[in-house]
Amino acid sequence: MLEDLTAYPQQQQYYRINLTALSWRELRAATGNPVGFVLALPFLGFMRAFRIPMTATVMPKEITFRPLSFALAPAVASRLQGLVEQMQALGFRPFSTFEIPEMPYRVAIFALVREGGTAYADVGYFPVRGRHYFELVSYFADGSSLTTVNRKEGVSLQSPPGRFNQYVATQSPGVAWDQHQEQALAMVAEHGALRSDLTEETYFADFRAYMRRFVHFQAQRGVATPTLPPISSPGAWQR
Repeated sequence: MLEDLTAYPQQQQYYRINLTALSWRELRAATGNPVGFVLALPFLGFMRAFRIPMTATVMPKEITFRPLSFALAPAVASRLQGLVEQMQALGFRPFSTFEIPEMPYRVAIFALVREGGTAYADVGYFPVRGRHYFELVSYFADGSSLTTVNRKEGVSLQSPPGRFNQYVATQSPGVAWDQHQEQALAMVAEHGALRSDLTEETYFADFRAYMRRFVHFQAQRGVATPTLPPISSPGAWQR
């Protein structure tokens, strides 16, 4: 029986990320702009020295997958379609387009799975930032995973044990896929063979499972604290 993608499999819980609990490396990566980071250093140093919480993003434990609630501009849609087609040329098959209303920023996500079941791919668009991105994910026999992404924010926060991330500064899915495969091959000796059973159904289950692991890990290390749900309904609070 297929999983209901519009209902929570488990009880929902939101967490608020405390920026002052992050390491300097994480803060630098999350800032994205070296000048902005330098300008913010005195303020961040004061907040960290006196352990004053500076909460920002609210993250959910449970997520749902919904049809896009906003229209993509023709130029954006064309750019995204071009990236999807490049992924298809690499052996990936698109199967879903969705947004996640519980997340703090609205993102259009095009999901793909590689023929042969050894990798997932996402092509996404952040309307609030006007940014396109893509990422590739593979899993190993011991449960570990490798994610290759072409946006620095995607590797800014420390990940749970077994989740390995690499940032590749490229706009070419082909370049990213080559580096992803090279790194995955290097990891096989330690983590076992690549899973080859990835499908449309496992994509959504793996996405949800990682979200739970992510927020639990951030809570364990004191970066995330439980908080009340957003006042507005899911989706209405996004930018």
